[in-house]
Amino acid sequence: MSNVLQFLEAMGQSAALSRLSPDQYAAMVASLESDEPIHRALMARDPAALGEALGGRHTMVCAIFAPDDDVPDDDRRGDEPDQEPDDEREAR
Repeated sequence: MSNVLQFLEAMGQSAALSRLSPDQYAAMVASLESDEPIHRALMARDPAALGEALGGRHTMVCAIFAPDDDVPDDDRRGDEPDQEPDDEREAR
């Protein structure tokens, strides 16, 4: 599978590889020594079939949760260094 991923990475990085003739592309795919489902998906240029053949996820979600800007500073955690409780300071 790493050969397939390296192939896909090279295709994405090089504009020249994206303009290969069908015969050149077929020769590159044949040289990967991949499983038949992967080979068929690459030859069909079918990303869904390739993802399935590689065991990829059908759905992927990226979410970023930003803090609210209207929270008062004194309610935020981590803004000030930890302080010892008063009773521990008095014991010294």
